[in-house]
Amino acid sequence: MYFSSRAINEFYPELKSASEGKINLERTSSLVYFLATDIVEKRSNEEVVDVQKGSPLRNMFSSVVSDILTFGTLNSEELQGNYLGEITKEELKNRISTKVGKNFLSTQVNRAAATGVTEYPTRPKNSALLLLGEDTDTGSTSSLKKHPDWQENLFQYIGFRICGEDTFPLIVFLLKNIQLDDTKSLEESIREALSNTFSSDVANFLFDNADIPDLEEDYFSENSFRIEDLDESLFRDFSLEDETGQEEDDITETGESESFDEITIPKDKPRNKIIYGAPGTGKSFALKTEIDNTFKSEELVERITFYQNYSYNQFIGSYKPVPLYREVDEPIYSSDKVKHPGKNFEPIIDYQFVPGPFISTLVKALKNPKSSFVLIIEEINRANAARVFGDAFQLLDRDEDGKSEYGIVFNPDVMNFLRSKGIMDREIKLPSNFFIWATMNSSDQGVNPMDTAFKRRWSFEYLPLDQNDHKMDSVFVELPFMEGEKVSWNKLRTTINDHIKDFVSEDKLLGPFFLKAHELNNIDTFKNKLLLYLRDDVLRYNHNKLFRKKNFSDIVRDFDDKKNIFIFSEDDLRSED
Repeated sequence: MYFSSRAINEFYPELKSASEGKINLERTSSLVYFLATDIVEKRSNEEVVDVQKGSPLRNMFSSVVSDILTFGTLNSEELQGNYLGEITKEELKNRISTKVGKNFLSTQVNRAAATGVTEYPTRPKNSALLLLGEDTDTGSTSSLKKHPDWQENLFQYIGFRICGEDTFPLIVFLLKNIQLDDTKSLEESIREALSNTFSSDVANFLFDNADIPDLEEDYFSENSFRIEDLDESLFRDFSLEDETGQEEDDITETGESESFDEITIPKDKPRNKIIYGAPGTGKSFALKTEIDNTFKSEELVERITFYQNYSYNQFIGSYKPVPLYREVDEPIYSSDKVKHPGKNFEPIIDYQFVPGPFISTLVKALKNPKSSFVLIIEEINRANAARVFGDAFQLLDRDEDGKSEYGIVFNPDVMNFLRSKGIMDREIKLPSNFFIWATMNSSDQGVNPMDTAFKRRWSFEYLPLDQNDHKMDSVFVELPFMEGEKVSWNKLRTTINDHIKDFVSEDKLLGPFFLKAHELNNIDTFKNKLLLYLRDDVLRYNHNKLFRKKNFSDIVRDFDDKKNIFIFSEDDLRSED
């Protein structure tokens, strides 16, 4: 169970300051930095948190601050709690996760790293929660550490609020997206959730100072709270920076994230599209050309290839073992017990949710509505596409604006990951800036036919067989039986197609790019790729429509002996001009 919208509506406002002013904003930033430091210390098992630029713990710290302060997104705005007791709306360009901590990590921490260990914050006096600038195991002094007197000082950041020294409203806020164990009493489930999140000292402080009331059933819900159910009175739509004149230790920039070029694509451009045609017609090249002209930047493009055993977990995401490393004094050796990697890093295996390309692109699209993103799927029918998409299949129905008509609820692992990224929607839909474009070649061995329901959700674009043949006009091939006379590749290809097109489907014919130019000049590649394809895949049961001999070994032997292996004559391969 989770705390419901009613619980947030009732208890969150008690975190407001008892009197108006900047004090709430300043002390909220200090409180959240302290709590985030404690969480990172617990997760990393480090007493001093190394937050130098590029450090994984810096990224973790920024992410944790964002997780604490963000309620989610609504109508292209991020809902932030950096003024506790109220929710502020910010454009996504000002979201917490895109700001690189310049008002804390890049100023306060860097200053302490240069000048020496510093207590933080300096206001109110003698109430520090953190020490900045301690030495780390890596030799860095860009660091965070809980102040030894934090327990005596923490009430300075809670007691001035409407709730006084009762920490229960703060607990509701901190656990707003964390599942509680409904098989235990409320007190037991809260203590367990706090202990799983914070160090024992901080968890005990929060629990021991909480006046936990008896709550009715509607204070809890099966799923996390819905943003739509939050009281309007909680929302305060103003720019904190303009109204408060905030100083450099206020929360304005936290989290490290990518920013993307703004790009708008017309509504009439298909969101789900499959380009199909015969082998070698240049489907991938045509798609790449269109993508280069439409999306401009590689960072907006994710490219994958389906294959026979490609799965839903690979496409959507799943929990996987992820190696973490800690530095140790003892030497570390490779499995042969001889080689030494040079640095003593001991691997630790952790299990984390690793998003697949679909979810990764979805997160970027949802959090960057002013840009557009495309997921390219090469050879979409070489896997069982409907099985790979799974429940995401429902999202492919798009309305006239390009958005999903119907939403779905992914499994809890996926939904929890999305919540960790600030996406709090009860049901997930594809936004109009998420494109899925694919290529398909139905003549390949081992392909999986698509069912009608799946195909109906795509726009299909046929690439004619000879549409781009002019690009191969200058390519020639030397055939042994032509006695040194070069033959135009397009002439050879179209002659073969003319002889077999009445007996095979069009997707079995040869496109201009079936072989690359350098492959056409390699006689072994010509035999083992082109001739084998024609004999075994195209003309398995009617070889005499093209070849003089039946067995592939006989065909190859005649080819090597400079004999014409085709039923057409050498004159048919000579250009009319």
